[in-house]
Amino acid sequence: MAARSFHGSLSTFDATQEDWVEYAERLEHYFVANSIDNGDVQRAILLTNVGPATYRLAKTLSLPKKPTDYTFAQLVKMVTAHFHPKPSPILKRFEFNTRSQEEGESVAVFVAALRSIAEYCEYKDDILPDMLRDRIVCGIRDKAVQRSLLKESKLTYESALDTALAAEAAAHDCKQLQERQKPQLPVNRMNHKQGTGSKKTTTGGSNGGSTGSSYSDCYRCGGKHSAAQC
Repeated sequence: MAARSFHGSLSTFDATQEDWVEYAERLEHYFVANSIDNGDVQRAILLTNVGPATYRLAKTLSLPKKPTDYTFAQLVKMVTAHFHPKPSPILKRFEFNTRSQEEGESVAVFVAALRSIAEYCEYKDDILPDMLRDRIVCGIRDKAVQRSLLKESKLTYESALDTALAAEAAAHDCKQLQERQKPQLPVNRMNHKQGTGSKKTTTGGSNGGSTGSSYSDCYRCGGKHSAAQC
């Protein structure tokens, strides 16, 4: 009988490298990909792949029972509660309602942070979009965009997000164009003419006669005077 082949592979869970919730999700995908729907088999795969530290944790959390007395879903839930204690909804709502866009933070990152916080706020699905919309309007840094959003009488979460993203993209493109259109300042170079050192005799003093003074070409500028007079 040919050995059964499996899709994908499972690595040992390492809390320093991977989040527990994500690891549990990968296990569930593995079960689906390989048509593993037997609960006992799912639990056994979990317990044999979590590694010694997490297995010890599962045993401790299972006391006074054993890990095998729980289903796969129950074990995942217990370990999840250990790694990710459920935060207070009131605390998370306070964090949500005081979260504003930070300096240098893009609109997309700002909204992603809001959605991450909202996960623990226990807002009902039918009011969450309105809560996100209001937080975008109140927390966005660009005051011009904020005024534009406030003018909309039928503003939705989707339209608020689209407007904010479009304004951000336009501002970025405009800045790029301005940078490219900046005039390049010419570099001025001063060329100094070197004197030949030849002697020149000047005439025509104040009395119309010869002064008898002799000057060499100025080595500074090439003029008909001494360098000391330049």
